[in-house]
Amino acid sequence: MSTRDIFDYIIYGVIAIGSILAVRRLYQDLTRPLPEDNWHTTRSTDQKREQPK
Repeated sequence: MSTRDIFDYIIYGVIAIGSILAVRRLYQDLTRPLPEDNWHTTRSTDQKREQPK
């Protein structure tokens, strides 16, 4: 086994680990509970607070 083969396997391992972590993160994001449906009311009140008097 040459040095080049070892580095190739290290790269394959990093790609595999990164892919697994990316799939895990996507699964967590897609299965999280959705926020409440009143986002438009809280947004408008936040905008009113930011306006200078």
